[in-house]
Amino acid sequence: MKETPIKLIGLAIFLILPAVAWAANCTPGAGAGCSCGDRVVASGTLAVGVDPILGAICGGDGLVVSDGRTLNLGGKVLQGSGTGIGVVIESGANNVTITNGVVRGFDTGVGEEDGTSGSTISGIRAIRNAFDGIAIFFGDNNVFDRNQGNLNGFRGINVFGENNTLTGNTANRNGDVGILVRGFDVDDDGQILRNSLTGNRGERNGSDGILVVGDDNTVIGNFARGNQGDGVSVDGSGNTLKRNQGRVNSGNGVFAVGGGNIPGGKNFGSGNGGENCQIDGVGGKFC
Repeated sequence: MKETPIKLIGLAIFLILPAVAWAANCTPGAGAGCSCGDRVVASGTLAVGVDPILGAICGGDGLVVSDGRTLNLGGKVLQGSGTGIGVVIESGANNVTITNGVVRGFDTGVGEEDGTSGSTISGIRAIRNAFDGIAIFFGDNNVFDRNQGNLNGFRGINVFGENNTLTGNTANRNGDVGILVRGFDVDDDGQILRNSLTGNRGERNGSDGILVVGDDNTVIGNFARGNQGDGVSVDGSGNTLKRNQGRVNSGNGVFAVGGGNIPGGKNFGSGNGGENCQIDGVGGKFC
């Protein structure tokens, strides 16, 4: 086997490690610690001097988290080389918590193998990943709290599923949509239902700041500015919109279409290229 090359970045030396060559079960901050590609089988906090993944550049996936476990990054950085997923929720794993740190330089910062339910992603800065910052597909009843998905090649935060809660997240300067919430309900009509978005921000993204596709969602107190598409955009019926703001976006400011949507009041738009504030064809500056 060829020796892996060593990269000098600033004054730090990083070892580029294949994701799966030495994959093993690990406990963060304990024993031999966790290396690139390892599977987290007990809850813990990453620690410098214990976990080899800290200070490494992973050549594929970073860490895989198993069912019911908490991975606390300890405020540290997981660094990728442009491929793989920084933190992966294992196939079939639910009630996982990923928190408190930076995931950058992977294809996707935080993701999953085959859906997850009851999981929490909080305090994660997913930045400068080639594709999405945080991407959870076919995930229900999950919580996304105070995360940052910035400067990613495609989307900042990308969620498919039902009954998810997104609170206080920020998605700025991504290549496409900042925060996208959508998905499929195979038992209903192809639309996601009953997600809640409160106090999120999307600024200077390549498309919409915040885009919600589906029915019966709650969209409250979100802010979007300077995006190349719409600011806060909702496509579906029976959605409640309240206290959202869209300013100086190339498209619409606060915009909902689909019928039967509920203007909760105090939605506001100004300086937008399209409609400032419109819900099912009714509005103006306020809606």
